[in-house]
Amino acid sequence: MATMEEAIKEACEKAGAEPDEMESLTLDERCKSATVKGLDEFENLIELSLGNCGLKSLEGFPKLEQLHSLKLSDNHISGGLECLECLDNLQLLDLSGNKIATLDALKPLAKLKNLRSLDLFMCPVNNTPGYPGAVFELIENLEYLDKYDVNGNEREDDEEPEEDDEDEEDEDEDEDDVQEVGGEYDEEEDEEDDDDDNPIKVEDDEEGEEDDEDGDLYDEEGNPLEQGEYDEEEGDEEDEGLEGEVDEEDEDDEDDELGTAALLQHPTEDDDEDEEEYEAKEGEFEDEDDLDEEDDEEDDDDGAGGVKRKRDDEDDEEDEEDDEED
Repeated sequence: MATMEEAIKEACEKAGAEPDEMESLTLDERCKSATVKGLDEFENLIELSLGNCGLKSLEGFPKLEQLHSLKLSDNHISGGLECLECLDNLQLLDLSGNKIATLDALKPLAKLKNLRSLDLFMCPVNNTPGYPGAVFELIENLEYLDKYDVNGNEREDDEEPEEDDEDEEDEDEDEDDVQEVGGEYDEEEDEEDDDDDNPIKVEDDEEGEEDDEDGDLYDEEGNPLEQGEYDEEEGDEEDEGLEGEVDEEDEDDEDDELGTAALLQHPTEDDDEDEEEYEAKEGEFEDEDDLDEEDDEEDDDDGAGGVKRKRDDEDDEEDEEDDEED
């Protein structure tokens, strides 16, 4: 088993901090030492636990002004608690499982004005007549002894009272924040619900109005109609509607026919002009064709005359040859 100095060095190396930077140190069952050693430089220490380290005396305990919590459970301490009078800010002291047997051994603790919680569980002093009331009388500022208050109400955890109060305040603040956020969320949900409800309500109103309109059936004189009469009138209206649609379709067909006839019978001015131009051009083309035909006929006549003259010449030559032979 390591010495207390060795265990302290190992704890600092593991935390990666110097002794004056440490705020919490736990050496439970990590070392064996009859007295406390090597803690002088831990001037900013707030929590110190030396459970089951073999301590028999508190002689030479350092003056740790910032220390709030000191746990010395399961050691062999029977007295010498005056060595703790220098711990002005100590609030929680755990001496359970030690050998403190008398109320007189506890008297030095009355000078610790900030001590709120003391644990003497499994110490011989528990068997002293008048315990635990006598301890509350001895240490007037004490609130919890062996985790119970003077009325026998159990404390919920091992933290010192002031820290409990701070934790409770933090929890209350967190709850308030959650409630505020929850309230905003609830308001948004309520608004969404209202928005969802409104259209449904409007639809219901519209449906109710439609139902009322369907339910109130009257004739032209204002008398309520029976269901059968209403059905007959409704059928007549539907027939009239169909006949009206057929008449409209017939009128549309007649309009189409009239429009077509009008187009065929009454040509537009533009069409008249186009026809006149076309007829004029056609007359010109006919005159040109007549001239071409006359020229062709003259050419044919000239050709026929030439052929005739040629044949006459040939006949004359033949007659001359016959005369010469004779």
